[in-house]
Amino acid sequence: MTRLVGDVLLLNRDRAQSLERAPVDFSRLCGEEAWRMQLAEPTASLQVQIATNLMVEGDAQRLQQVVRNLLENALNYSPRGGAVEVSLKKQNGRARLSVRDFGIGISTEELPKIFDRFYRGVEASRVHREGAGLGLSIVKYVVEGLGGDISVESRPNGATFVVELPMSQRSGKRLRDLLPVP
Repeated sequence: MTRLVGDVLLLNRDRAQSLERAPVDFSRLCGEEAWRMQLAEPTASLQVQIATNLMVEGDAQRLQQVVRNLLENALNYSPRGGAVEVSLKKQNGRARLSVRDFGIGISTEELPKIFDRFYRGVEASRVHREGAGLGLSIVKYVVEGLGGDISVESRPNGATFVVELPMSQRSGKRLRDLLPVP
């Protein structure tokens, strides 16, 4: 319940006030989240291709939530033990994260609504009963708040979500990383 209330409060704030901006090692963050998901779902087949050292300007905690939401959805709506492909690369000066599942897909009628708050598709609700319909709303809120874009493509045998974020122009090193701590 606490998480749900926190998510609703996040979506009702001004993006400029609710998102921090600092250099984030998006490669590391995506790799760690994929590793956590694999530990949580050992029967799942996560196929991960992550380019190294891709830095974005963003809010590390919220970006972690973005990646986690996309991976959880991909696993929840895929057959048990089904494959999920995760790809992170630099493309056109942006960090491009792609999460592809081979699950139920999203109907053409429902596609325009999937980023709406509290929306859950008919088939999605049947396959996975848990959830409040806020995950993809949060993904869109954070991605767009950081100057990025999100898109989705659905097929009868799965969906692919693509997040593109601007690369950071600053180094990810902070003063505490450069100075020895006594």
